[in-house]
Amino acid sequence: MNREARIQQAYENAKEVYGGYGVEVETILEKFDGIPVSIPCWQGDDIVGFEPKGAGASGGLTVTGNYPGRPGNPEEYRMDLEKSMSYIPGRIKVNLHSIYGENYEAGIDRDEYASRHFSNWIAWAKEKGVGLDMNATTFSHPYAESGLTISNPDENIRQFWIRHMQSVREISEDIGRELGQVCVFNTWVQDGMKDMPANRMKYRELMKQSFDEIFGKKQISTDYVYDALEPKLFAVGVESYTVGSNDFYLSYHGHARAKGIGNTILNLDMGHFHCEESAADKISAVMLFSDRFMAHITRGLRWDSDHVVINDEKTNDMMREIVRCGVLDQAFFGTDYFDASINRVAAWTIGTRATQRALLTAMLEPVRLLHRAEEDGDYTKRLMLMDEFRSLPANAVWEYYCLSKEKAVATEWLADLKQYEKDVMFKRNNS
Repeated sequence: MNREARIQQAYENAKEVYGGYGVEVETILEKFDGIPVSIPCWQGDDIVGFEPKGAGASGGLTVTGNYPGRPGNPEEYRMDLEKSMSYIPGRIKVNLHSIYGENYEAGIDRDEYASRHFSNWIAWAKEKGVGLDMNATTFSHPYAESGLTISNPDENIRQFWIRHMQSVREISEDIGRELGQVCVFNTWVQDGMKDMPANRMKYRELMKQSFDEIFGKKQISTDYVYDALEPKLFAVGVESYTVGSNDFYLSYHGHARAKGIGNTILNLDMGHFHCEESAADKISAVMLFSDRFMAHITRGLRWDSDHVVINDEKTNDMMREIVRCGVLDQAFFGTDYFDASINRVAAWTIGTRATQRALLTAMLEPVRLLHRAEEDGDYTKRLMLMDEFRSLPANAVWEYYCLSKEKAVATEWLADLKQYEKDVMFKRNNS
């Protein structure tokens, strides 16, 4: 039996198994095919970007490794991105930082960045049929050296970062309008302190004022932009105090919605909580009070270490909870990691495919039967079904989906990437 016939036969068998539980696989695949995953620009070049001097990681960000072949300009970068896209079967978006624009004028600073610096990205996205998301870049800058940006008591520094985030938000609006789909404007800031502050309230009050100014400057349609608030427990160098904690962002989200300020939603990053906490458990709490949310899929080991996503238990838990809660249509999906110890294109590919496979597996789960057992108070049956459903043939459906999209099945893409690595990446002079 050849490859295509084997995959087709396994898929037909899987459809029969799922059909026995009342799951219409073809309907699931049709819906799954329309859900994009936003992939992180920072994985492609170790968060260097295309500012004249290059930003590089700082302010709680650490990129490990120096694998050869890093792209040194936008053309090389998009070449790598397209190579990864050739292995990814589903829809994608590219999650950009503001330092990934192009043609910055001499003497310009981040508070003056504008849509013209992202015109090449918008044109490329239109050509390739992908979406774009945006992030303000508040690290790796002289005004970020204190560890405080929009919570900085120095009014000049604080206003600089407010202007920067306002400009990136307006860039996001132009992207959303040009591409005809939502551009998520993500607002992670590294603000915090290494040791115990004497006045925790002061910096959170300043951050609240800053966000009011950022989101309040202009009302933007939710057809184009959602303002994602990304809380974090701690980061390197700010172990004792993070201004933008989960409690702060939850409270600010409620405040902003009540006052009609911006289009705020929560970004639940799997690596931004205590290692014993479950980010998945927070979805149902957040979505009682919000219309949308962002799920940042990452793999944190011991802390928010941003390892490449794999199809592990925590990733599957996150996806299962989204589906079981009935908020799939309200979720934005993105991956968040950076690893320079392995081939960067491979990292994009592994993490995105793993995220997609976990999402598809969750969508295929016979959730209706789990809900019914719980409603009947039959917790024995509920647990039995939860365990049995983990062994359903989701991978056969995934392989069929890859084949139907004319993308690599299983490990087939790696040999092609190794050749690209040899012929293109290893010949670059910027590694």
